Amino acid sequence: MGTDPLLLVAAVREELSALRLPTDGSVELLVTGMGPQAGERVARRLAQKRYRQVLACGFSGGLRSGWPGGQLVAATEVVAADGRRIRPGGSVMRGLPGVRPAVFLTVERPLRSPAQKRAAEDRFRADVVDMESVAIAEAAERAGIPWSGLRVILDSMEETLPIGSLGEGVAALLLPCRWKRLAWMRSRMRAASSALGTGLNLWFSQMEETKQTRRG
Repeated sequence: MGTDPLLLVAAVREELSALRLPTDGSVELLVTGMGPQAGERVARRLAQKRYRQVLACGFSGGLRSGWPGGQLVAATEVVAADGRRIRPGGSVMRGLPGVRPAVFLTVERPLRSPAQKRAAEDRFRADVVDMESVAIAEAAERAGIPWSGLRVILDSMEETLPIGSLGEGVAALLLPCRWKRLAWMRSRMRAASSALGTGLNLWFSQMEETKQTRRG
């Protein structure tokens, strides 16, 4: 168990464009696609190989007023749309600078407007929203593997998410009046990916330092 790698799970590669994976095989990456299918792909991987921990990471929408884009959040609990709640059994990584503990809500479609986000916060008492965390957590628990979550806020509670799907992004390319939306998304995704990559890279460095200390 001590030599088993960590499985890092993200919906799309763009979320981890600033990530530097360790070269010693201690961390493996699985890109699942968006939505509940993430759970199925994690389950298949866990059936093939043993991991010491599953880490769900990527972008999220903010549900708490005042939490800005670029804010890193670590899961204290994930909540499904039907109200089910699951607590992580792995490292929550609160020791990383600037990381806030948060309740993650998982939904089927992005919450785009401030009104939708406020309603979700009121109903579920969640801090951020994503589309995969519950499915990933359930797959890990079924396999008996500890899991945790680290995400970064892409759009704050006060902001409207201008593009909610790949199809909308393609349509925006064809309409010059929507190019500002694309520019906003590109800029915010780069900043969010950089913040998430910085946090993960720091954590990996801490893991390596711990290994070196134990060897010494």
